[in-house]
Order: sequence, then C-alpha cells, then structure tokens
Amino acid sequence: MRNETRARYAPGSVREHIAGPVRGYYIALYAHQSSDGCAAYFKICCQQPPSYWEAACLFKGCGAALAPDLERAMLMAQAVACEALGNLPPAQRPRA
Repeated sequence: MRNETRARYAPGSVREHIAGPVRGYYIALYAHQSSDGCAAYFKICCQQPPSYWEAACLFKGCGAALAPDLERAMLMAQAVACEALGNLPPAQRPRA
C-alpha cells in the first residue's frame, strides 16, 4: 500500500521527515503536492518511527491550510503538532 500511495504523485512532489524528540515525543511528517497546493500531515509518537507510514502514533492531524510549497506545508504541520504537544505531559522514557 505504501508504494501505491507514493506512485500517485510525481517524483519530488512528496516529502517525509521525522522530527524530535520534542518534549520526549517524535513527530512524523508527510507532505504532498497537488494541483491546489501542498498539504502536510503529522503523527505524534512515543518512540522514533522508521517512517511516517510505519508510525505507531498517539494521535495525528494536518497543517492548518494548504501551502505554496512542500517546505512551508511541513512547517505548518509541525507547528500544529508542537501546539498539540503543549497539551501533553512530557513523555516518559522506559527505564532500562
């Protein structure tokens, strides 16, 4: 399914990034370009995921609006994710 999803977009029209830790959480980000602009989505995770698509998340969301480019779309989604993180307690790390 992951490859099928990516195949719908032209090369260079998608971007994926894992940010963090932020307050002990990781933010998986994914952005894609469409004819209307660029949209981005986020997943907030307790552990660093290998990719956006494989992220086991606490919750997910999207940027506030379409953006003119992938970079701005990712920044908008990350800003919304960081705002949401402000409502969570700092993540607890498992004890060794």
